[in-house]
Amino acid sequence: MLVLEWLDPPYVAGHWVPELVELAGGTDVGGAPGEPSRRRTWADLATLEPDVVVVALCGFDSARARAELDAVRADVPRALLGRRVEFLDGNAYTSRPGPRLVDAAERLAALMTR
Repeated sequence: MLVLEWLDPPYVAGHWVPELVELAGGTDVGGAPGEPSRRRTWADLATLEPDVVVVALCGFDSARARAELDAVRADVPRALLGRRVEFLDGNAYTSRPGPRLVDAAERLAALMTR
């Protein structure tokens, strides 16, 4: 699983998000627990070959994340967008530490089993 925190420029989610992916039963191919979010190129992200790409933009809900992805779609390699793309409300579930992180792990687990 690859969790994107931002799209222009692309950032992989860091801090507690890779640990959430692990708690949900997955492997975060873009980040490691405790590492900060970091900028990556689209070409670099495509080489990671994630089974699922989760767009969970910092501070944005799922509808806004969809709109943001549509705005940069021409820049994203087909190899990355040809994978399963899911959306998670980053504002509610991944951008801030707190009790909703348990909900975030549950939602990530559900996205993996779709």
